[in-house]
Amino acid sequence: MEPQIIDYYNEMPSGVNVIEKMNEELAQVQKENDELKKKLESKQREEPPVVIYKDQEELDRVKEEAYGEFYNRFKKVNLGPWFIHPHLMNAIDILLTKLLKDNKERSLWPDSKAFEIQTYIGSTIGPLKESNGYLDYDLIYNIIKNNIEEMFEPEECYGIVKFRCEKCNELDDYLVDGECHECRFPDSDD
Repeated sequence: MEPQIIDYYNEMPSGVNVIEKMNEELAQVQKENDELKKKLESKQREEPPVVIYKDQEELDRVKEEAYGEFYNRFKKVNLGPWFIHPHLMNAIDILLTKLLKDNKERSLWPDSKAFEIQTYIGSTIGPLKESNGYLDYDLIYNIIKNNIEEMFEPEECYGIVKFRCEKCNELDDYLVDGECHECRFPDSDD
């Protein structure tokens, strides 16, 4: 920016005022950007959702149906060099959403877990393809299924799966004959 005649008579050149105003605007935009980043990070660190099943039989039925749909969708994914993303991740996301019983309250949890699983598949299966040029749908399907099965096991499920006690109507991680631990053992201190 070239100096102007008026700058000779002012304490600060006119260009400095423009730069200061631009710096103020930049500071405001950076502040808004930081706030949005914090919101995004809090969403990404979101707790896993909770899905309520009547009992283990309902969970098993939903799993069987969801895995069947997933396998059919997965068999259509090309196992070429770019199969990992986004088609596999999308199929895993749909599977997880089904296992969450299509909860209307959408969270980022299925997306982030789908990304973790597809990244794991890419890092473990990718070298196999490079070494022998062979990828097997059933091998990849079993790896994905085992990973998700572990996530949804009552002992390992991060609190995702909850069952409703038939007696007290409370949610619990584990039921025996439809009753929670407290209903089965009302006098225990545990």
